[in-house]
Amino acid sequence: MAKKAGTNPKTATTAATGTKGKLGEVGREGGLPEGVRIRRYEEADWDEVCKLVWKGACVGNDSEMAIGLRNLHLQPLSVVAYYLFATGVAAMYIKPTWIPLPEGFNHTFLGAVICFGAAAWVIYWRWEYRKAVWEGCRRAWREDMSLKEVGRRYGFEGEGVGGFWVAEGEVDGKKAVVGCVGLDPLSQRDKATVELRRLAVSPVEKYRHKGVGRALLAQAVAHAREQRKRKRPVRKLVARTTTYQPAAWELLQKEGWKVTGKKSVSLLKSQIYEYTMELVL
Repeated sequence: MAKKAGTNPKTATTAATGTKGKLGEVGREGGLPEGVRIRRYEEADWDEVCKLVWKGACVGNDSEMAIGLRNLHLQPLSVVAYYLFATGVAAMYIKPTWIPLPEGFNHTFLGAVICFGAAAWVIYWRWEYRKAVWEGCRRAWREDMSLKEVGRRYGFEGEGVGGFWVAEGEVDGKKAVVGCVGLDPLSQRDKATVELRRLAVSPVEKYRHKGVGRALLAQAVAHAREQRKRKRPVRKLVARTTTYQPAAWELLQKEGWKVTGKKSVSLLKSQIYEYTMELVL
């Protein structure tokens, strides 16, 4: 059975220096908000990390949920609904002659039915999109983010190629996990490639866009480069982002990651793009 990450503080090493020390004491990165530190993941963090993954996807104006819902208004399925709604309003108040109706049929009733149907159509697809994002979070919790899998996929045991880090700060006066990132060596067929996954930052205003994500990314890259120096089989990092994750895409690009792949993905009849980005160590 794989050893859980965070269970052996006596032999833990910091990702940045490779020196022995207390588990999780990776050190504070410059530019972080006051009171925030980056440390290794421990099993006690699991519940907060799972909530953070959900919040990163669903909470905030720049979350995947919010961006997707805004984009949904511009998709063909919504445009058709807007046209039908306008037609319904016209039927109620203008009584256009170009809508043939049997004699005595109420234009107002017809317009109301059309308006209701158009609104229900938009509400339905918005609900379907929310369900798709929620299911993505639930799938993460069942797969690589389950309590057992975090230790196995991201643990520091074995060759030490993988890793998982959290940013610890304060929310409502209590210590809390406000960011996370992982290096998953098991998701790629090429053993020399490690995937950057689960980069998320709390939607709390004092942590979002304040350098927490950049510090977490720097910690993961530093760990990977340390493995490279130790002659371990790590040559590059890979990450995947989508059109609905512009903050992650921009951060990776600013930090020197290159786009190596782009494919169209259909999501609820909406076309979005998934980008593959790589960083050669």
